[in-house]
Amino acid sequence: MSFFRRRAEPERTAAKASVRTETNAEGETRLARGIRIEGEVEGSAPVVVEGVILGQIRLGSRLTVAPGGRVAGAVEADVVRVEGVLEGDVRARERFELLAGGSMSGEVSAPRIVIAEGAHLEGQIQMESGAAEALGAAAARQRDAG
Repeated sequence: MSFFRRRAEPERTAAKASVRTETNAEGETRLARGIRIEGEVEGSAPVVVEGVILGQIRLGSRLTVAPGGRVAGAVEADVVRVEGVLEGDVRARERFELLAGGSMSGEVSAPRIVIAEGAHLEGQIQMESGAAEALGAAAARQRDAG
């Protein structure tokens, strides 16, 4: 006979959580350090990640992964700037920037791509169809004009 009984584990159920955010004076939504979100993030306002997002992100504007911030999941946004850590595939409709100190692992697809000295990229880069030709044409126009 035992004097100690094992307590029944509480049943865990999946539930959607609502996260309320506010935008700053620049119109950005900030996920502060120490905050972690698991799940999908969608929206139209620019988002700055100083904390952690584990899941897919779809934005109609800019995503910035700030120094110390981490994103693990697929990302689709107009502009993606990485100064922290991003693990997952990225589709930037306008521009992808991997800045000094930033780390990216996954496939990047964008018409314009910037990788700064001191950044780390592990994966593949694909410039969207027509982007290279458009950039080449713009460079030719600048040469002809100058």
